[in-house]
Amino acid sequence: MELLNQINQAASAIAISAALVIFIVANITPGPNNLMLMVSGVRIGLRRTLPHIWGILVGVFLLVIGLGLVLDTAADFFPPILLILRFIFSAILLWLAYKIATAPTSEEEDSSFPIPFGFWRALLFQWVNSKAWAVHTFIIVSCGSGNPTTVTSEALVIALLGTPIALAGTFSWTLFGVSLRGWLREPKRARIFYGVMGGALSLIVLFLWIEPILKWLGQG
Repeated sequence: MELLNQINQAASAIAISAALVIFIVANITPGPNNLMLMVSGVRIGLRRTLPHIWGILVGVFLLVIGLGLVLDTAADFFPPILLILRFIFSAILLWLAYKIATAPTSEEEDSSFPIPFGFWRALLFQWVNSKAWAVHTFIIVSCGSGNPTTVTSEALVIALLGTPIALAGTFSWTLFGVSLRGWLREPKRARIFYGVMGGALSLIVLFLWIEPILKWLGQG
């Protein structure tokens, strides 16, 4: 009963409309999850990509709850941890961008490319997904009440609010990839497609470094 009261209070404190807008934008724009789902849809279709989709949804849900539990103490305990994690996440995402850009253009050569990604790998990937961290941390900090005692319950409301939007986004990107399967049977087209997707993912990683670099330059 106490938990339900906290959730109700958290829901009333959250700027629902602002959070919805951020969720929608985050789920319709290219990001690590969306680009990987589109590539997976191209290569193996919707049915075999479903575990990847469920892994993303569960992983993001748990990530948001985890952020709510530790957000107000982690940076105070060890301030450099956020910068260290950013470097680690960026390196992993750039590796995935390289794997996408150099993906074989035929399924027979697919031994080195991490598709199908699978449920558990997709779930764990959310903990090194810079976009997921950035988006959901921003929502928790900017759309919540600002009260440290309600961060966890507000994070739960945010996770519940974002799940149906994420479900629509993940299916849309996968189906978009499925629709391209016939067109990409031509190896030259497939090579261009994978190169563009890998390049787009690399640009996303670089974009996520703009804010900390500008802050560093401003402090200098």
